[in-house]
Amino acid sequence: MNKHQAMFDFMETYPKISSLFSFSFAEARAGRAAMVPIDDETVSKDILGNEDCVYNFAIAEYHGMSADPFSNVNIEKISAVDDFIEWVQEQNRIRNYPKLGEGCFVEKIEAVRANSPLAAIDPARGIAKYMFMVEVYYEKLS
Repeated sequence: MNKHQAMFDFMETYPKISSLFSFSFAEARAGRAAMVPIDDETVSKDILGNEDCVYNFAIAEYHGMSADPFSNVNIEKISAVDDFIEWVQEQNRIRNYPKLGEGCFVEKIEAVRANSPLAAIDPARGIAKYMFMVEVYYEKLS
């Protein structure tokens, strides 16, 4: 199993997954989301060859938007992102981590906003892009 599949499997355990994500790597349009892997890098290595690593990716979701910043549509989508971030934080507190494969031991997982949850808008098509990042810190034994 690769780390991308491990993260999909982990996110599928989120109780509200069907209301938050509808993954597609096709055209950006309302109701679609994409998992965008950023990197899987070794941060440090000890004298035994064990590695401290970080795997991170962004979730970009596209939803219909309203020009009214106080619209219920906009507030609901921002709240859905907040709920998922809180769920990831809870999984970290209870140490319920994704299974990254043999010899990989997760030490911490966190979800963070990429500046603002509302990353971009396309008024002509009436869609907004909401984005956040998930970072997984793990040790890989040699």
